[in-house]
Amino acid sequence: MTENYGDYIVAGTLLQLRGDDGLKYVGVYHGDGEIALTDYSDLDGLMDSGYDLGTLVDESAELERRSLSDYSIEAPIARPSKVACIGLNFRDHILEMGHEIPTYPTLFAKFCDSLTSPFGQITLPSVSNSTDYEGELVVVIGKLARNVPIEGARGVIGGFCVGNDTSMRDFQRRTSQFLQGKIFDASTPFGPGIVPTSKVDYKSGLGIKTVVNGEVRQISNTENHIFSVDHIVSYLSQIVTLRPGDLIFTGTSSGVGAGFTPPRFLTSGDVVEVSIDGLGAVVNKFV
Repeated sequence: MTENYGDYIVAGTLLQLRGDDGLKYVGVYHGDGEIALTDYSDLDGLMDSGYDLGTLVDESAELERRSLSDYSIEAPIARPSKVACIGLNFRDHILEMGHEIPTYPTLFAKFCDSLTSPFGQITLPSVSNSTDYEGELVVVIGKLARNVPIEGARGVIGGFCVGNDTSMRDFQRRTSQFLQGKIFDASTPFGPGIVPTSKVDYKSGLGIKTVVNGEVRQISNTENHIFSVDHIVSYLSQIVTLRPGDLIFTGTSSGVGAGFTPPRFLTSGDVVEVSIDGLGAVVNKFV
């Protein structure tokens, strides 16, 4: 069922799978196109259970291996209670978009309907002519969190994903609030799965790259974030209660289509690949 996406997935990634029987499974990728199926059927439920993701990955080493090609890969979290996004979190992107450096994190939100699978096709909306890409690190909350200090943020993060915060720039610029350009249905791929926090050295910085039709458009490192992952998690937890499975898109670097003269927005047939060191990649064809 799944094409050869193994090259885009790192060993130790928890995947949301669906078999040809129509049932859902949670699998752990072990490399060489092989997975181990856990006792869980969906990652939403696994996050709610509070079970340590890193421990589950380690335990899966003893399970029977199956072929990844027998399953389709879905978005790792389907029903987060909230999807928070950070805008303007790379200095170079802020400058290319003509904004001032923010004093506090710039927040907006997405809806669950905006999320889509890491390798699926994405339909370009007929009402917009300026669809843009934004490669981003995505944080997955693992524990209930409220008023968490920065030094305690790591303890409430369940894991990390790769994301593409696809933006419809014309709708984004219609008003001072740019929510409407960010929430089109099935426009935001993320995944390919969840890599547990214990397997990710995120505080040392993670290289991130966006490639469009084989051309590198964005290349940076999360160490260039204006507001760090821990800062963002702590800040958000002062405003809302963060719940297991909640997602945080942490911002994009320079090189977006809107930053070129003239702009280089996506057109039908374009393939966008966003990759992050140690987390794998999401690859989507826009049609």
